[in-house]
Amino acid sequence: MDNRRNFQNFFPEARFQLKYLGILIGSSAIQAVITFAILYYFLRQNYLLLVKYAQLDADITALLTSELKTLTGIMMGVFVLFLAVTACIGVIFSHRVAGAIFAIKRAIHQANNGQIPDLRFRHADEFPELADGFNRLVQKLRKSA
Repeated sequence: MDNRRNFQNFFPEARFQLKYLGILIGSSAIQAVITFAILYYFLRQNYLLLVKYAQLDADITALLTSELKTLTGIMMGVFVLFLAVTACIGVIFSHRVAGAIFAIKRAIHQANNGQIPDLRFRHADEFPELADGFNRLVQKLRKSA
């Protein structure tokens, strides 16, 4: 049996999951870009004021300019890391929801084919009460049949 993970394992309901991730990452990216722009603007303005009015040597001015570029790079790196972590959390959460959706669709398909299935979710899947309710309904159907 091949237990390797592939796209289908992580995205059993790809349409829902990719839409969810797009909204999550898109809104996070917008927030990160706005925050970065505001921070960069004020940092740059402060550096420019310092260089202009402090009458610093050329070496110190160059050092401050270099420091601003380094700080900008660090901020960009932190925001990219933030987006990557957000994406990972989004994949994990959407996988738990999508796993439940996948199991429900499979159980409905089996019921449409004349089987009376038990609905089982993985331990970490969301909405366990839905599986319990479905299984109680199946038990009632079995008793009445």
